[in-house]
Amino acid sequence: TVAAILGCLPASQSLVTAILGFRAKCCTKELFDKIKGKLEENMVSVYDLYFTTYDKNYPVNHIVMKNNCLCGLMGSTKHTTQELEKYLEETFVKNGIKGVSIKIFDHSMTEKYLNRLDELKKLEYSKSVMEADVIKLLFDISY
Repeated sequence: TVAAILGCLPASQSLVTAILGFRAKCCTKELFDKIKGKLEENMVSVYDLYFTTYDKNYPVNHIVMKNNCLCGLMGSTKHTTQELEKYLEETFVKNGIKGVSIKIFDHSMTEKYLNRLDELKKLEYSKSVMEADVIKLLFDISY
């Protein structure tokens, strides 16, 4: 009985993750190609994150980080980008990460997001020690 119960726990967690994965909308190939053309090697780029809070879920098609600037493109959702920005900022502060500029663009603002990627390319690169911490935390709080 104990072995059966302990075997069900990991299976249940995997099932929940799979359900969330099926519900999330992935980045389209067209959008992927547009974003890929705007990136350079010193930008940390992550696709298809799905942030879950107690109240809301936030699909994010793409997030990029350069220096201390974190920009993202949120997928189609009824929630505002300001809510996600606030959630990320609060989570960063709780985990001891400060000084990160966060800007999330709505899916209807794709061209503005691509323009922002061009602006980030123009910034002089300075390796941030917290860059790895930010990306690790993003993976920890998303599916």
